[in-house]
Amino acid sequence: PIFVEDLVRGIEKVVHNKSAGVRIFNLGGKQAVSWKEFIGVLAAAMGRPVPRIEIPVCLCRSVASVLEGLGGMISTQPPLTHSMIHLMTRSYTYSIEKAEKTLGFNPSIGLVEGVARTVNWYRERHLI
Repeated sequence: PIFVEDLVRGIEKVVHNKSAGVRIFNLGGKQAVSWKEFIGVLAAAMGRPVPRIEIPVCLCRSVASVLEGLGGMISTQPPLTHSMIHLMTRSYTYSIEKAEKTLGFNPSIGLVEGVARTVNWYRERHLI
């Protein structure tokens, strides 16, 4: 994950760096984070307990099939879909090495601080 301020700084580096040319750069945090770790950090930032129940993926897929079928019949977005399950059960780790070397990109806001700042932003606006 990447905090929005680091992302903006990374985009600015791409825009203002002539050697970047027309290349693709991955911008992200310094370390890979599992969904389980992310949920733990988010729960802590919100002052909530970490969910203790782990539901088997095969059960989630079955429930998603039913919900997607029902959602299609009543034209509404189901609360659980196969694409959501895919997103949360796969590893999405991308190297930022090219951005570091070419652009001098160096994300400075870690996961715990970034999540805490995000939660505070939502709280200040009474969105959570």
